[in-house]
Amino acid sequence: MDTTTSWILDFVDHITKPVKEVMKALGKMTDSLEDVSDTVKLSEKDTKIALQKSKEYYKDLEKSIKEVENELKELEKVKKNGSWAEQQKANAAYDKAKAKVENYRKALQGAEEDIKELQDQVDKFAQQAQKWTDLATGINQGVELIQKATDSLDFNVDVQNLTTEVQRMTDLTGDELDEFVRRSRNIADVYDQDAQDIARAANAMTKQNGGSFEENLKLIEEGYKKGANANGDFIDQLKEYQPFIRQLGLDQSEAIALIAKSGKDGVFSDKAIDSIKEADLSLREMGKAQVSALGGIGIKPEDLIGKTTFDAVKLISTKMKGATTQAKQAIIADIFKGAGEDAGKEFIEELGQMDLDITKIPSVEQAGAGIKGWFSDIKTWAGQSLGNLGIYAQQFAPIIQGVAGIIPIYQALTKATWFQNIAAKAATAQQWLLNIAMNANPIGLIILAIAALIAYIVIAIKHYDEFGAGMLNLLGPIGWLINLVMSLKEHWDSVVNAFKSDGIIAGFQRLGLVILNAVLKPVQQLLQMLSKIPGLGNLAGSGAKWIEDFRKSNQLIGAGEKDKPAEKKEKDSTVNDYLKKKPDVLGAIAPDDKKKKKGKEGDGLNVGSGSNGIKSIVMNLTVNNAFSVGKGENIRNIADQITGHINDRLRDAVINLGG
Repeated sequence: MDTTTSWILDFVDHITKPVKEVMKALGKMTDSLEDVSDTVKLSEKDTKIALQKSKEYYKDLEKSIKEVENELKELEKVKKNGSWAEQQKANAAYDKAKAKVENYRKALQGAEEDIKELQDQVDKFAQQAQKWTDLATGINQGVELIQKATDSLDFNVDVQNLTTEVQRMTDLTGDELDEFVRRSRNIADVYDQDAQDIARAANAMTKQNGGSFEENLKLIEEGYKKGANANGDFIDQLKEYQPFIRQLGLDQSEAIALIAKSGKDGVFSDKAIDSIKEADLSLREMGKAQVSALGGIGIKPEDLIGKTTFDAVKLISTKMKGATTQAKQAIIADIFKGAGEDAGKEFIEELGQMDLDITKIPSVEQAGAGIKGWFSDIKTWAGQSLGNLGIYAQQFAPIIQGVAGIIPIYQALTKATWFQNIAAKAATAQQWLLNIAMNANPIGLIILAIAALIAYIVIAIKHYDEFGAGMLNLLGPIGWLINLVMSLKEHWDSVVNAFKSDGIIAGFQRLGLVILNAVLKPVQQLLQMLSKIPGLGNLAGSGAKWIEDFRKSNQLIGAGEKDKPAEKKEKDSTVNDYLKKKPDVLGAIAPDDKKKKKGKEGDGLNVGSGSNGIKSIVMNLTVNNAFSVGKGENIRNIADQITGHINDRLRDAVINLGG
């Protein structure tokens, strides 16, 4: 079975147009170099000095003209009333004076023109200064807007950081994790504490002494209500003394009650619970000093057997009341140690009657607790809903601020006459550049490369909505940055309006879409170009259509794209026929094409020119199915070999196009 397939590639309309535009731009660079001297202007200071001198010169000329005009009047009188000799002299003097007046008047006219031109220059300097002021204001406002927006997402960053930390500590997930984070932040916001410290304390309580996270968070909140943070170190005490609480014979509730009572009694910092910890260590040691001290208040070591540390401490405290001062001092020094001395004798003696039922300690609600807690829960919910958006926004903030600053600069540049002149004449040095290239001057070649890059960018921006975005994308990071700036410039108003009308979340969502558009638009254009190549039409075209529909649905189609006229239908009937009857796998085509096939078969590769100088490649490929494919053969490998030969012939044809 023989199969013939034809490709026709129109390199003028669909592939080579951007390249030819660049080459045309390179051919027009000399004018911009020749006009460099024209761009040199006087400084503002020199211009003002010149203007002042011109005005003074103008006044001097006016004065001189008046003097000569008065002289002419006197000469006219002599010409009428003087003697014959006087009249002759007056006539000669009159002609000279009249010529002098004419010269003065011409000079006056020139001075007037100079004054006008210099005044215009001074006015331009003032306008330029105002433009730079406006530019700086625009930059500052753009940066400030971004800074405020990112700063306002601090709560989101805090929530995500706390969530990560809690998950590491507790291994909680899902709703349990979210609830732990919410409760920790609620307590922290109401009592002006650090949420991570609250979370660490609750974790330590749960892991070392039991109970659930929910129960221990509730106990922490109760501690604040009962005054346990009187010394400002409630959470630190909870974290530090967790290993000893159960050892002392206390539960979490009693430990918090002890901290609260000691704070109310004015005991400094953690000295109360620390003194009981020291007593625990002393009673476990039970050396001669401890036995002697206990004996001084009538207690034998065997009296403490079977008691918890706190029960033993209560017994000791009770016995101290009737003891001598020396005996009390020995108990404090040898049983409660330095921490007991810091806590004070009164506190030690109070321990015997201390009731550690936390429910009996009066509660005092924090001022504004209700509204603080409500706002805390709202922020936590929002922070959890936003995910990592705040983190990303703040990490990218410097870049986004830089882009926000570039936009007013770009807008100001595009309005500047000198920039427009440079853009219009940006590539006009053909002979000069060719001479450099012919002489193989390395510096010249570098300049040529830079000029080519500038011309490339200028053409890309000029045709940005047609194929320019795709061209820029091929430049790598430089092109990506320009595409980002162009996308932000085109849709910046929509971002600002989103922040103003719909709030922070909607604003950042819009900003994210605009940044995404800087990627999608170039890809869409590249796919549209590739869709013109037979064999890639469906795949590339469907991808371009999907991206275009997505951009339309998100209002990302720019004004230039909306105004772009619809493309004319392809006039080449061969291409249309091919697109209608594109080959299946391994070149199977419609039966009617087989009937139309005539002439001698071969590689059929021709390069020629049609109307208007449009070059085309016509390739007739004949596939002779003179082999059989076994079941074990990989059909894809065979297809790769066939398409490899096709690509080789197409490459030769493309090379011949330049001929």
